Amino acid sequence: MSIKNPKIKFVVDANQDIKNYILFSKYSDPKFLKMFLPKKLHYILKKNFSEKNKIKVITEYINNEFNLHKNEINKNVKEVSKKWKLIEKSYFKLICKIFKNHPWPKGEYIGFTSIFEMYPRDIKEKIFYFPALHKNLNFSLAIIAHEMLHFIFFDYIKARYDINENKELKNKNPKYIWNISEVFNLVIETWKPYQKIFKTNSKPYYFVHAKMLSKMKKLWKEKKDVDCLLDYYF
Repeated sequence: MSIKNPKIKFVVDANQDIKNYILFSKYSDPKFLKMFLPKKLHYILKKNFSEKNKIKVITEYINNEFNLHKNEINKNVKEVSKKWKLIEKSYFKLICKIFKNHPWPKGEYIGFTSIFEMYPRDIKEKIFYFPALHKNLNFSLAIIAHEMLHFIFFDYIKARYDINENKELKNKNPKYIWNISEVFNLVIETWKPYQKIFKTNSKPYYFVHAKMLSKMKKLWKEKKDVDCLLDYYF
């Protein structure tokens, strides 16, 4: 069966980065959000700072950064797009193998640049964020691949287990589904066939993920079968 691979459109849009902050902050507590914001913006996370003022500061900061680094951002996006085209065939072939020819969810996939270090995705809208100014383009490619992996992962568990991204399972942490998805990505990203495509080292940034990683790695190493692995968790 021939699987149609998605084509990604890479876009520079300051307004989308404002939405990025709003999306990310909506689901993150201040301590977690602090990890991804520049130090110069940490003051907006204080309790006495209203949401309205936070968005005002963020908007000014983003517009200033996009204007100040306009040429560099545009150049980076062109280079990332060019490099993605060189490796996308190998990437999609490997993902197809992992998910047993499961088709990619339909839709227009759009990657928006971000000046922050937060790269969330909107599963329903097929949009995600990647670095606007990172010097290491391999890192940017790895971020893109990471977010794309989330799209097919959530579509797969919906088809196999009827589990949505935000579903809460009985007697499980409210973020259980998200935690599994992030650790699954780490397992795949530290797998040799994947690392042949992306020359980066993926490490957990969240203690819960670090705790879960060794068990999931073991499950994957035993059979390298996505169903056997996910059946254990779902």
